[in-house]
Order: sequence, then C-alpha cells, then structure tokens
Amino acid sequence: MEEKLEAKMIHIIGITDELEKVTKEKDELAAQEKELLHKISYLCKQLQEKEANLRACLQTQE
Repeated sequence: MEEKLEAKMIHIIGITDELEKVTKEKDELAAQEKELLHKISYLCKQLQEKEANLRACLQTQE
C-alpha cells in the first residue's frame, strides 16, 4: 500500500513540475506577445506618419 501511495506522490510531483514548466512558458509567451504587439503598433504609427509626409510632399508638388 505504501509503495502505491509513494508512486502516486511521485506521479503528482511530476505533474506539478510539468504544470509549473508549462505555466512559465505561457507567461514568457504572453510577455513576448505583448512586446510584439507594442512593436507592431509602433511600426504602424511610423508607417502612418510616413504616408502622411508623402501625401504632403505630393500635394505641394501639384
């Protein structure tokens, strides 16, 4: 009976360790996602500014 209990405890510890690992990976991916979304937003803003500048240049040439 003790062997079965010990085996179950080892199994639970393994599952807990795996859960912690997956949770850490999820948190790291969430941080990466946030960073990438910030970069995308910044690049979109830069693109909009460049488009506005280009339009302004084209209008002055007309």
